[in-house]
Amino acid sequence: MLHTSNLLLVGTVGSRLEPHLPTNHTLCSTLDATFRPKPVIVHQHRQPERRAPGIVSLFFSLVALAPLAAYVVVALRIGANLKVTACCC
Repeated sequence: MLHTSNLLLVGTVGSRLEPHLPTNHTLCSTLDATFRPKPVIVHQHRQPERRAPGIVSLFFSLVALAPLAAYVVVALRIGANLKVTACCC
C-alpha cells in the first residue's frame, strides 16, 4: 500500500501520437522511394588559369639558379673544397 504523504509531485508527462500513415503509404513504397536512383550530379569545374609558355618558365628557372652556379664557380677558383661525402652513421 502506498501512502500519499510520501509522494512528491514533480511534474506532468504528456505524449502526442502522430496520426496513422495513409493506407496507400506502405513500407514497400517507402523503401522504393528511399532506394530509387538519385538524379545525376553535374559538376562544374573552374576553367584552368592561363600559364606562361614553357620557354618563359625555363628562363626564370635559369635566372633563379644562376647565383648558385656563380657561387660554385667562384668557390672552385679560390680553392674551396666542395667534395660531397656520404655519411653512413
